[in-house]
Amino acid sequence: MNTKYFGAAKKSAQNFYSNFGGAYSNVVPQYSYADASMGAGQATSEPFNFIIANSTSVDIANVTLLDSFNNLSASNFGNDVAITITMDNGDTTYTGFLQSLGTQPFNIGEFYINSSNSSQVSKALTVKWRDNSGTTMTKLYYPKIDPTQFVTTVLIVRPKELIPVDGYTSISFTLLGSATLNLALYPAQIIDNARPLIGRAAEQAFSPANLSQANMVKRLG
Repeated sequence: MNTKYFGAAKKSAQNFYSNFGGAYSNVVPQYSYADASMGAGQATSEPFNFIIANSTSVDIANVTLLDSFNNLSASNFGNDVAITITMDNGDTTYTGFLQSLGTQPFNIGEFYINSSNSSQVSKALTVKWRDNSGTTMTKLYYPKIDPTQFVTTVLIVRPKELIPVDGYTSISFTLLGSATLNLALYPAQIIDNARPLIGRAAEQAFSPANLSQANMVKRLG
């Protein structure tokens, strides 16, 4: 495992999260939503799409996504047997995605949450991250439906701070009975340790995806 990366990731996480205290700084300029502008010459962020389903009629708490260092070899990825997690990214499997986090960590720029159960999309998300020293940070996100939006089964969450994702990062939530949650993570940056082999920088930054026309409507109005 690349311990040098974790040292840098810890420093980065502390800057982005300000120890998860709520304040933030160092938000990547090209991923700022102030004007929805795109960084020149940058690729647009493409999502990692997860489908999480509850096969029972009972609500299940602490459903966990990611946490690959602990869950990759755990039974049902550390979740209740009623939970299934699959991916909608071509031939990419959830197992393969978890395996990739050791060499391809990334920062989350935004979440796209979708469920036919409107109560599910507003369930809190708990993000936890730690490093090899045992330093742990936790952040809770409370998605809220905009009272002016017409669709109540979709939410876009844009954290003020970038969220580092590596093998220690986990996202947990309650999955309601018989509910299916479609959760898309849009990366702001990806670190791929193989890119230098073809003469490219290990870090690749992305411009935000145009998920909503709200900013455009405000500017035109």
